[in-house]
Amino acid sequence: MYVTPFERILNHKYQGQGTEENPYLVDWLSDDPEDPQQWGSTYKWFTIAVASFATLAVALSSSAYSGGVKSLAEEFGTSSELLTAGLSLVCLFTYLSSPADPAVCCWFRIWSFVRLTSLNQGNDR
Repeated sequence: MYVTPFERILNHKYQGQGTEENPYLVDWLSDDPEDPQQWGSTYKWFTIAVASFATLAVALSSSAYSGGVKSLAEEFGTSSELLTAGLSLVCLFTYLSSPADPAVCCWFRIWSFVRLTSLNQGNDR
């Protein structure tokens, strides 16, 4: 992946004078490959699909979790507030574990499994 050198961004002559009356007009560099308007259609649609999938994943994971809060509270004898805090963590970690960072997603799943398994110890019926 290409990253525009920071010096090139700093040394570019932007329109304006940097004053309150005439502020700088910061825009993409004319030949900057990072400019989304210069991306190909396939890459643009791929980016939209990834962002849409990530948004859908957060919605599905939070609704799957929230549907079982009552039964989880009864099963583990805990408050719904604690489980709602867990829902917040699920949403946060789902958001943080984007497709670009599968390690975070794997770590959270392993951590969740180990934690929930340890909470379930001794609760066999």
